[in-house]
Amino acid sequence: MRSSQSVSCTFDCWSSLSQQSNITIGAHIIDTQWCPISFTLTTHELHERHTAENLTQQLKNIFNEWEIDK
Repeated sequence: MRSSQSVSCTFDCWSSLSQQSNITIGAHIIDTQWCPISFTLTTHELHERHTAENLTQQLKNIFNEWEIDK
């Protein structure tokens, strides 16, 4: 992923049957052969409410970990 010029990210939040909240963040790139590649950056439990502020902080934290800065 480091050699990619652009990264597109997606995320989804959901609650399990036991009401445990989760988030998954994915990254998507096109390689030098024009083939799409997708990565799961994280799937983990959310302990906060699904507010815009909390989700923004989650995304910032994961992007920092993966050095996605633009």
